[in-house]
Amino acid sequence: MSRKIKTLLLSLTPIAVYFIIEILASCGCTFTGMIGMTAVSGTVFGNWLSGFLEQEGLYLISILAYLIFFVIGVFWYKRMRAGGKYPVWNQQKNLNLSVLLKLAVLGIFVQFAISFLLNLVYIVRPDVMQNYTKVMESLGSGNPSLFSVFYVVITAPIVEEMLMRGLCLVILRKEFPFWVANIIQAFYFGVIHLNLVQGIYAFLLGMVLGAVVKRYGTLKASMYLHFVINFSGQLLSLL
Repeated sequence: MSRKIKTLLLSLTPIAVYFIIEILASCGCTFTGMIGMTAVSGTVFGNWLSGFLEQEGLYLISILAYLIFFVIGVFWYKRMRAGGKYPVWNQQKNLNLSVLLKLAVLGIFVQFAISFLLNLVYIVRPDVMQNYTKVMESLGSGNPSLFSVFYVVITAPIVEEMLMRGLCLVILRKEFPFWVANIIQAFYFGVIHLNLVQGIYAFLLGMVLGAVVKRYGTLKASMYLHFVINFSGQLLSLL
């Protein structure tokens, strides 16, 4: 087996680890919730808890899975960077106010571009947008809650950047030039969203985020840009 194929398979291990964590978190939370609900069933608190978990349970499980993976990912990422086996970024550049403003403008522009493309798709192929709309509604679009906003705006940018632009991209750069590695990790990023419409713009977004990491030499830059994009998306969905 060639080194490139081995590297491709190795680059999928962070994604596999994340999905395993998500499955275990889901099973654990479901089992715990069933026991808890049995104990308080029929009470006022039980009725409130049932409604709360029905509305927010998915976000709580996703946030828990993200946080567990992030802890693992930080150690994994630092170990790879310190081991000397994987290429390191160019010298980290200072994310001063000027850089943050540039990234904020870029993030808002990207979000408006995505919204414009989604409107075009809705006009041309409204049937394709049905599944995407359901996904967005499940993420709290148009009717956000505290936990849905925390999940989309805070945890997703941090953990997805650690997963894709941190672990996957760094692993891929061991055997591939940056532009190839960036395309591959962006493809992964599109696929894990599990729907066509979101997958296409996630792929394009992944390319931009990968380029930003290379440009500034730090995941903090892509995390910040990802935060701006998701935050502005939440505001647009409300408007």
